[in-house]
Amino acid sequence: MNKNELISKYESKLILKNYSPRTVEVYVSALGVFLSFVQENDIRKVTPDVLEEFYRYAREELNYGYSMMKQLLASVRFLYQEVLKESIDFDFNIKMKKPSTVPEVLSLKEVQRFLNSFTNLKHKAIFTLCYSAGLRLGEILALKISDIDSGRMQIRIHQGKGKKDRYTMLAPNVLNMLRNYVKEYSPKQYLFEGQNGGKYSSLPLTASRNTSAWV
Repeated sequence: MNKNELISKYESKLILKNYSPRTVEVYVSALGVFLSFVQENDIRKVTPDVLEEFYRYAREELNYGYSMMKQLLASVRFLYQEVLKESIDFDFNIKMKKPSTVPEVLSLKEVQRFLNSFTNLKHKAIFTLCYSAGLRLGEILALKISDIDSGRMQIRIHQGKGKKDRYTMLAPNVLNMLRNYVKEYSPKQYLFEGQNGGKYSSLPLTASRNTSAWV
């Protein structure tokens, strides 16, 4: 079974088990990260040591936080237990320390109403990235076209929080939006550029948010 066939089977299994569309997107994206890591190994022969190395890589090299690590763990667990039906000597019930403080966030419906309030495709794409990939506005405006890895479904953030490069997941629906955006705006270097090129300013974004449309 090649990579594309495995991903297709994996996605179908999630849908048959009635997982939500959002969860399917997250799991498939996380699976892509795992398959990219173990590409030189037969996934049916992955050992507990390889799995531990993968999670260490995701935490230390990709700088994934608590939520992302939980998603990765759940995604790989589903692969082996539900899709491959493989018995592997690894405890998928790893307990990770949860952050002591959790920021307040908008509900899913509030986020959707907020994003749907934008008529400007560029601004909508920027704020969709904020919510879907968990990026700061400054990190998004610093993104270059080359930072979008559609093959691995990842986004590379240069010198983000803690002055350390890291990766975050790229959801399929967000990738489609970015493709439409690029087709319309034709950026040259930065993903989001001003009228005269160069990094886009955050000032127009403040003026574009019509909160009365979603509050």
